[in-house]
Amino acid sequence: MRVYFPALSSDLGEEQISLRQAFVAVPSPDMGREDVEVLEDDAQVEAALASLILLRDAPTHAYARIVLATDIQTDAVPSGTGVLEVNNVRCDWNDVVAILADDGETSEQVRRVIEADNQDQADHAISDLWEFPLQWFDVSERDALREILK
Repeated sequence: MRVYFPALSSDLGEEQISLRQAFVAVPSPDMGREDVEVLEDDAQVEAALASLILLRDAPTHAYARIVLATDIQTDAVPSGTGVLEVNNVRCDWNDVVAILADDGETSEQVRRVIEADNQDQADHAISDLWEFPLQWFDVSERDALREILK
């Protein structure tokens, strides 16, 4: 099952990702391929938003949205369809199939989200940030990405 983990730049140097909330896309049986792809994108967006929350709570990390796309088996998925939150899931780097992240050029936009003083500022900053799609990195590029995000 593809599980999307929000992450921090420090996670790129860890052997195992700590237990945390993650997101899965569970399509309904009648969904077409395009609808499934949209649902996967929505799960990635939820994980990216969660990465901003992690960053807000630990602002000493690089200002970047980071999502780890993993293939793991978990019994933690609640029943239902759509984008579902799974809690207390653990993964290691062998499970990661891709890293979705900002490439360092959006750090100012991410900083504006993290430092917003009110909801209106945060909403506007997130809207601006979403003009920049997450970049796809192969898991073998983890060390290079960590250097980019220093």
